[in-house]
Parts: sequence; C-alpha cells; structure tokens
Amino acid sequence: MTGKESWRRAVGVLGAVALAYLILRILDSVIHLVTWRSHWQPALDALRRYHKMVNRPAALKKAAERGKGTLVHHIGRSSRREYVTPVWGVRVGQSFFIQLPYGTNVDWCRNVLAAGHCTLAHDGVRYDAVAPVIVPASQARPQLPPATRRMQRLIGAESYLRLDIDLSATASPPDAAETRRLRHRVADGIFKVAGVPVTNLYLVETDDGLLLVDTGLPGNAARICRFIEAMGRHPSDLRDIVLTHCDGDHVGSVAALRARTGARVAIHELDAPVLSGERRPYKRPLVATVLYMLLMRHVAPDRLLRDGDTIGGLHVMHVPGHTAGSIALVRDDDVVLTGDALISDKHRNLITPPDPRLAQDPAQAAASAEKITARHPRLILPGHGAPVTPE
Repeated sequence: MTGKESWRRAVGVLGAVALAYLILRILDSVIHLVTWRSHWQPALDALRRYHKMVNRPAALKKAAERGKGTLVHHIGRSSRREYVTPVWGVRVGQSFFIQLPYGTNVDWCRNVLAAGHCTLAHDGVRYDAVAPVIVPASQARPQLPPATRRMQRLIGAESYLRLDIDLSATASPPDAAETRRLRHRVADGIFKVAGVPVTNLYLVETDDGLLLVDTGLPGNAARICRFIEAMGRHPSDLRDIVLTHCDGDHVGSVAALRARTGARVAIHELDAPVLSGERRPYKRPLVATVLYMLLMRHVAPDRLLRDGDTIGGLHVMHVPGHTAGSIALVRDDDVVLTGDALISDKHRNLITPPDPRLAQDPAQAAASAEKITARHPRLILPGHGAPVTPE
C-alpha cells in the first residue's frame, strides 16, 4: 500500500468516525427533545437519572474550573446535608428563572421551596437567592432574552422556579473590600478591573451607582461581576456601560453583562450601527473581522452619545479616527479615559500618534490624539497600556 493510499484510508476512517459521532449527537438531541416535550413522567425520571449519573460530574467540573453554568446549593429537607445541583438558570434583572424540564417535584426544587432560600453560583458569581416560587412558562419566558426564550420554548418545560436576589448580602467583609479598592484604584473613584486580558476596563463610582468603561472581549461578564463583588458592591449596582468605540475587544461582553446586571448601554451615535449589527465592522484584519462576526452578540444601545454630552459625571469628547464614533471621557479633575484614541506602553509612555494601521482614518486619529493632549490632562487612562501622568 502506497503512502497516498494509506493517507486516503486514514482520512476515510476519520470521516466515518466523525459522521458516526455527529449522527449519535443528533440522535441524542432528538431523544432529549422528544422526552422533554412528551411530559411523560416515567421517561422524564429515567432521563433525569441518566443525567445525574453521566452528565452531572462534567457539569460540576465545568462550573468549578471555568466558572460556567448555574449551580444551586441547597439543604436536604430530611438529611440537612448540603447538595449542589446543576440547572438551566437565566438572570433577568434582580431575579433568576430556572427551567424545570423534569417537573416541579424534583428533590432540589422541593428543598429550595421548603427552605425559602438557597445559594446560586451563576457563571462564577455567587448570589443569595430568596422568595422561591413556581411560575408557569407563559409568565416566565416573555421575560427571558430572545435567544434563550427560543431555545427553552423548543424544550417545552411547563414551569420555572423564580428566585429573587437578596441585595442585602455582601460578597466579602468590608476590610477585604477596602483592601482591594486601594489595590486597584487608579484615581479617586476609578478602579481598573482586574483579571481581564487585552483591554483596560475602568469602573467609575458615580452618584447613581457604578459606571463601567468598556467590557473587553467576549467572556468577561463573569470576571467583571466578580470584581464588582470583590470591591464590596453588587453587580446590580452597575447602572451604565459606556463604550469608547465599537471594536470587539472593547464591546465583546456588553450583551452578557447587560443581561446579568440590567445596566444601560451607551455608545457614540456613529458607532451604534456596528454595535447593533446594522452595519459591518470597519475595515480590520480578516481574522479579527471573522472572529468579531462569529463571537459578537449584537446589542441595541440604550443611549446614543454625542460630543459634549455628560454621563455619570463624565464629559463626552468625540475623538474620531480609530473608528468614526470613538470617544474619550473627561472628568472635571482632568482625568481622561481615552479608549484607543490614545494608548501607552508598559513604561507609561504615550504612543502618539496611534498606529495608523489600526485606524479607520489615520489622519483623523492623529488629530484626535493631539486634541486630547492639548487639554493637558492630569491623568490619562488608556484602553491599552499603563496609566500616564503627563509632565
């Protein structure tokens, strides 16, 4: 057998294995859907036992290692032991809706209803949940995000467990929170969000609560919520998310974060069509554009910003060039959050003018960089790099 024939045979075997795997996955999904939608209790009980033996360990491991999914920590009605159960939970404002595809008589649900409270771990963030109540699907589903609503309508569960978040609970002792506040403070009332790769995100204390500048790449929502809790606040304290521009490394987590916190989303009116999906991203390297289109969840902003507007005590400065709707945010004490209109290196040196290869209009980007520095800011907080204190 020649090398070419061996290669063809190997490809054929791999293709057959992949096809068999795909068929099994499709068959598994069909069986699940038929069972769920049948509402035949013996079949539902059998499927639930199968998941408990086969899928539950993997779900618990995924939640522990990656901070993904929803776990219910509950106390047994008779044993008084603590149990952990993976569920399908969705946060809507200050409540959680947990789908009950196996009916309302499952042990974990009965435990929560009997106790009147439980602890939820949702995407790596723990919540004290109270006031459990069974609600019909017709009441619960209209409140869910559209994509989740479509999927859960397909599954066909008749009931949900609704729980309210106990806002009086704090995530950490005040002294620990204060220590973290000091560690991550970059200016009075402004903190750099820790643990987020690539992009700098800034949390600003305002009279109305908290304001977040940019959200980073997709997958950061849980990290941001954990940071807020570590600071002694609650994710529901986040009132506004301000996006400095529409690039994926700045807006990638906005949809998930808004769904978790209920925060309002603001962006300049010229970048809003890209955020909402009405227009494609500006010209960028092919790989970045493809990743953006695959990973980005589009969002219709709650507020369109213009030059001279004020939000959360920050003044909007339109600084186009990197994108048409790039903005900087200026505080009265001359602290400026610049997004990508100005960035710095690790030695706290400004990179000006910005790299023309990354700008939609390089000449305009250079003029905007000069516009910011001409204000003689006391402190520059860039979207990438270290804070800069101009001389």
